[in-house]
Amino acid sequence: MGIIHKILVSLVGLFFTGAGLLWFSNPETSAVQFGIALDGVQGFSTARSDIGGMFMTAAVLSFLGLRGGKFAAGYLNAVAIMMALVASGRVIGFALDGVVQMSVVQFVFEIIFMVVMVTAARSVSASDLQ
Repeated sequence: MGIIHKILVSLVGLFFTGAGLLWFSNPETSAVQFGIALDGVQGFSTARSDIGGMFMTAAVLSFLGLRGGKFAAGYLNAVAIMMALVASGRVIGFALDGVVQMSVVQFVFEIIFMVVMVTAARSVSASDLQ
C-alpha cells in the first residue's frame, strides 16, 4: 500500500476512533450532533453499544488493514462494506424522510471513507500480503 493510502486510512481510522470514543464517553452530546433523542438508560446504552461500537469496529479494522499481512485487504474491504451499508441507510432515509443538509454532509463523508478503503484495499501489494 502506498504512502498516500496509508495516510488516508490512518486519518479515517483516527476519525472513527475519535467518534467511537465520543459515543462511548458522552453519547448525549454525540446524539444531539446527529439529531438523535436518547430515551433514558436504554437509549444511552444503545447509543454507546451500537453506534460507538460501529465506529470502534471500523477504527480497529482500519488500523489492522494498515499493518499489512494476508488479511489487510479484507480488513479494509470490511470497513468499505460497513460504510456502503451506512450510506445505503442514509439513501433510504432520503427517500422516505426527506433530505437535510447535515445528512448530505454525513453521506458525502461516508462515501469518501468507503472510496478510501476500497482504493487502499486494491493497492495492497504482494509484499503487504506476507
